[in-house]
Amino acid sequence: MKLAKQIVIVFLFMVVANLAHGQGSAATSVTVKIDCNNRNFETSVQCTAPVDWFLGDRENGFYGQLTSGVTFRQGPILSDRGVFLHKITIEDAFWYLDEKGSFFAESNLQALSVHVTRI
Repeated sequence: MKLAKQIVIVFLFMVVANLAHGQGSAATSVTVKIDCNNRNFETSVQCTAPVDWFLGDRENGFYGQLTSGVTFRQGPILSDRGVFLHKITIEDAFWYLDEKGSFFAESNLQALSVHVTRI
């Protein structure tokens, strides 16, 4: 996995040890990698971090990176300029956006079907 496709959460465990002539403490860190997905992206600090940078692409979409290092993309599903239906992707999480707001769908075809019923 690329580092940009990973969320790194660092847990800090304090270990108290009795030393020969007194007490001390040592810190141990453990790194756990958790990708953003449709179950955790709304509650994850890494997945909801502010946008660090973004650029437009040739397909009238955008791509960029959050301040947490997580990458995102927003792009049209159809190239027809008369249809506004975009897919937003943050790592493994994705949802769709049209004129009436955002919604979830399992695939682009299902999203198009939902979009047609909403207009």
